[in-house]
Amino acid sequence: TGRGCLKYFRRPDSFKTCLLADAPPIGSDDRPVYAIPRGDVVAVGGFYLEDDYEPELRPEENEVLDHNASLLLPGHANSPWEEVGTWVGFRPTRVSGVKLGVNTALEGAGGGARWIDNYGHGGSGWTVASGCAQDVCDIVDYLHGGEQR
Repeated sequence: TGRGCLKYFRRPDSFKTCLLADAPPIGSDDRPVYAIPRGDVVAVGGFYLEDDYEPELRPEENEVLDHNASLLLPGHANSPWEEVGTWVGFRPTRVSGVKLGVNTALEGAGGGARWIDNYGHGGSGWTVASGCAQDVCDIVDYLHGGEQR
């Protein structure tokens, strides 16, 4: 399990860009720096801390998130955007990585049931969602007699 935390800021209509840095000198694997518009807010992160189960935002994490906001939100350093909330949550991970493929565990149970597994993304779910969704579509097409893209 990975623990993540972020802050939400009121989003002006002019802010429409997703920003992500997960490599030095700005971010890292366990401290990605990002701003993602979500409706009327911008989610600013972040952290991805494995085996950390603290349910509350720590003071030092709050400071890091404020710093990230000053880096990514235009004008925030001089005129802070309105903070509207925080979030701390836990993201399931798999040691062996993402599970994406056809599951036939119940196929022999009388109904031919099968489904497509797509989980275990941890803190990267949003980042890889479109690619994984395309893989799922390709599998469905293939299962229904189409060709893989």
